[in-house]
Amino acid sequence: MRTLPALLAAALLVTACGQKKLAPEEVRAAMPAAAVLRIDAPAADATGAAPAGPVGGPQLSVAAAPVGGPSPLAISSYLLATAVNGGVFWALAPIAWLTEVVPPTSCTDTACTWGPGSQAAELNDFMLVVQRSGDGYDYTLSGAPKSPAGSPFVAVLTGKAWPGTVAHRGHGTFQVDFDAAWEGLAHPAGAVQADFGSISVDYDARTALSLDATFLGSRNSDHPGSDPSKPNRTNAVYAFDASATGGDLRVGWRTLAPFSAEAPQASVSLHTQWNAAGQGVADARFGAPDLSAGSTLVSMSQCWDGPPAHAMTYDSLSTTLTDKTACAIEPGAPVTIQIP
Repeated sequence: MRTLPALLAAALLVTACGQKKLAPEEVRAAMPAAAVLRIDAPAADATGAAPAGPVGGPQLSVAAAPVGGPSPLAISSYLLATAVNGGVFWALAPIAWLTEVVPPTSCTDTACTWGPGSQAAELNDFMLVVQRSGDGYDYTLSGAPKSPAGSPFVAVLTGKAWPGTVAHRGHGTFQVDFDAAWEGLAHPAGAVQADFGSISVDYDARTALSLDATFLGSRNSDHPGSDPSKPNRTNAVYAFDASATGGDLRVGWRTLAPFSAEAPQASVSLHTQWNAAGQGVADARFGAPDLSAGSTLVSMSQCWDGPPAHAMTYDSLSTTLTDKTACAIEPGAPVTIQIP
């Protein structure tokens, strides 16, 4: 989120005061951390740059892939995983900075507050409030324009965290509404909105990580359109489960109306599994507009070997890589994720 780096600089000016009744250490240990909420999909292309924030799904090819190279579905699965990792990082970066580095402005028996504060040149003041609620903590990161004076604070990020027995390895939820934050905060002259829609995350890191992420109304990165302020949009949903023997990632996305020749109506679902050695399988379905309604146009499966090459060993659309016994994991898993 492009407005958050300014918050990090502003947080440096927040000063500690008051008696600390709710210990900031309790808050710090309960808060989620991007390093923990990370989908560790094996990188099919170790040189590929991870997306920097929320995006729509990449455009997958339904053609048979060249023999001898890495699996295209493996590469796409990796990029999809890093898209979620990037979105989670940008959402949680200011929470981590404030709770780990900056003392709270005040604490009561049940709540701690950081801010409001900012640098003199900043256009917005920001504030983080963490409230004890039962066995967990409710938290809200909010901002308000400095001009006109008395402008209301708008929530940038809200969440609830339940602590685990290990710091940052609890469970909880958090949400970011990029459109509401853009509309409610001040921006420099000529600035253009870069992040759209919303992200909501439900996670459990008490043992092996389980993470569900939903992006609603995100910018369509494949076909953004000609107007940067009103881009074409997509909905995307991710469900990830880690284990000691590998991982399971299910992804689905669809384009949102209005549709055009540039951004046609379409949806894709992908189910990727990999083992501890980095060998994997991906099953994909391409449809229009809603796979759950039985409108599948194309189904395909690919398997790949481990690092560093992640060479494709099976491709259901190939005329040569046709031996399923070459797969470390059986292809043909159901692709059942529901796309909002």
